[in-house]
Amino acid sequence: MRKITISSSKPKVKQGVIIEPAAGEHRIVHDPENRGYFRLGIREADFLGTLDGNASREALAKRTAFSTQQVEFMLSWLADRGLLEGSQPKAATTQSKSGLPKLLSFLFSSESWRWHLVNPDKFLDRNIGAVHAVFSKAALLSHLLIFLAPAIYFLWSPKDVLDTFSHIDIELSWKQGLIVYLAILLTIALHEFAHAITCKHFGGKVEKIAVKLLYLQPVVYCDVSDSWRFRETREKIAVAAAGIFLQLEISAIAFVLFVATGWVALYFYMVFNLIIALLNLFPLIKLDGYWIMVHAMDEPNLMQKGLQAVDRQVRKLLRVPVPDNTLIASDSNNYWKILIFGLGHCLAVPCFWILGLSAIYRYVSKINEQVALVLLSAFALLLLYKAFRSLLDYIISLDIINKIKGTL
Repeated sequence: MRKITISSSKPKVKQGVIIEPAAGEHRIVHDPENRGYFRLGIREADFLGTLDGNASREALAKRTAFSTQQVEFMLSWLADRGLLEGSQPKAATTQSKSGLPKLLSFLFSSESWRWHLVNPDKFLDRNIGAVHAVFSKAALLSHLLIFLAPAIYFLWSPKDVLDTFSHIDIELSWKQGLIVYLAILLTIALHEFAHAITCKHFGGKVEKIAVKLLYLQPVVYCDVSDSWRFRETREKIAVAAAGIFLQLEISAIAFVLFVATGWVALYFYMVFNLIIALLNLFPLIKLDGYWIMVHAMDEPNLMQKGLQAVDRQVRKLLRVPVPDNTLIASDSNNYWKILIFGLGHCLAVPCFWILGLSAIYRYVSKINEQVALVLLSAFALLLLYKAFRSLLDYIISLDIINKIKGTL
């Protein structure tokens, strides 16, 4: 077992760490300094709370329900997450890579490409009355009516709707195209602000709206990690789904306006907006749909567990021992759902990388096709190299070669 890396022989919980009240069988631990959120069992969270810097490891084993080995494991785990005095999160203490692996990590890690845009928390605090008003009974009724507006309009005047959609001019002028593009950018900003408003309404902090690269594509995101502190599942789902709902609401308004005016830009805006909203519902990568599924299944580490479930099945087929440090057990109530998710994620990831590569080629080729081909080839080769290295490392971890030698 790896030894704990903090210097003190009497471990102490780091100052500022917040241990939330119990919610069911778990407690949320929040580290504001590193913006970390961890869901611990009640026993484990209570153990963390007892670390006052006055008790040795041996004394901790005597006064808690944990054995000496369990105490060592818990201290090691807590130190890796930076929750103890003198410790730092594991990712921050690992040795830096060099050469091509370092380049690949920089290019393809979502952590490497993030740009902070705005901190909306103080603005939301100053306008907290308006934030809560968005969720009043009257406002919720208005949201519902807007959402149902297309169906109501069709029932009220089906001829107008059918006539308008049967005579769509598929040509857009450059001015109309620019208007649609700018409207989509504004809607994306409103999408993220909807997450922020919902999180603030339920009592959370929202300290970052930023941009990151996801599969080589720029994506705006709102950091609503504080929603992990919420005790009600419906509140967490509401935060995750708020942006999509707002987009559907705006598309409903665009539908009504398009039927009423026949302005073709509204039609294209409505279609593109719906496509973006539905894409966000895709649950197999970390978009809004993924977080909705995480909260609905109550599986905070769904992606990691899904990959571990796939690994478990591979090892079972190859008759290779399963590591004892996996997060998912084969007798878990959600095991097969998690396994299906893991398989779907493994299929979805290469598809999204291909989409990202094709988008780069499409954008750059409008400027210079030769440059686009060079960029596409370079990124594709780097991705293939990274995939090959990862696959090779996994095969080595399975110890298949030695297993084959042993059967000969």
